[in-house]
Formats: sequence, structure tokens, C-alpha cells
Amino acid sequence: AADADLDAEDYGTLEVNQGEYILESAEAQGYDWPFSCRAGACANCASIVKEGDIEMDMQQILSDEEVEEKNVRLTCIGSPATDEVKIVYNAKHLDYLQNRVI
Repeated sequence: AADADLDAEDYGTLEVNQGEYILESAEAQGYDWPFSCRAGACANCASIVKEGDIEMDMQQILSDEEVEEKNVRLTCIGSPATDEVKIVYNAKHLDYLQNRVI
């Protein structure tokens, strides 16, 4: 993101403790990420995994295709499953997630 000349607020590094949800960690570190339900029942906090993996607690809203092929994860119930993860947050704007945004 830095190489693409994006504003500093559009990218960053985030430390997430083991067992901590990514959304909670982002908020604790001053990021203002979108969310609504905090329970995996909407797509407001959706992100796209570019590298690494995120494990989610039971989620109710994403299809198998969205998780397995499109790499969509919900940050409100997602924790890093690998040492390093690269994501694009604010994925709720993708056309195929629009009907699940609150």
C-alpha cells in the first residue's frame, strides 16, 4: 500500500495477540474500522486475505465460496492463523457483500 502512494491512514501494521480478534486489536491501536454486529452475522467488518490466513469463530453470513475462493474473512470474529497476515479491510463495499451490510 505504501508503494502505491496511498495516504498513511489507508494502510498500516497491526499487532494482534494470540486469541484476540483483529477488529478488537485494530480499535485498541487507534484504527477506525467499520463494524456493526460484532458477532459474524453481517459483513460490515469484512476483509480480504491477501497473504497468510485468518481463522474465524462460527460465522453465519459468508458462503463457502466467499471464504474458500474469495478469501473473505470477518475481522470481528477472526484471529490470525499464521504469523503474518496481509488483508484489505473495508471489503463491505464489494458488490457480492452489499446485501449483508447493516
